[in-house]
Amino acid sequence: MNNEQHPNETIATTTTHDNNVKAIISAFLGALSVLFLLFIVFIGMILGFLSILFGIIALVEMKTTKQYGKGMAITGIVLSSITIGLPLLVIAFAAFVL
Repeated sequence: MNNEQHPNETIATTTTHDNNVKAIISAFLGALSVLFLLFIVFIGMILGFLSILFGIIALVEMKTTKQYGKGMAITGIVLSSITIGLPLLVIAFAAFVL
């Protein structure tokens, strides 16, 4: 048994890139805000604001840290924008009609 490395053999190295935690939180809060929008609108909107905040911070961080999670951050921002925008549209429409 010889433990020497032959010149033609290469050692496989793996690099791991972590997901940005704030992007994960943004996507989670975005999905949660949509669920709360169906039951308790005010809490859904608060979660939506938090999700947008975490999503924007995650996108800024990912530019420098080269982490993954851009799609999750954008998903959180989009879901939260819908969660915040939809009740505001309903209120504006109701105010216009009434």
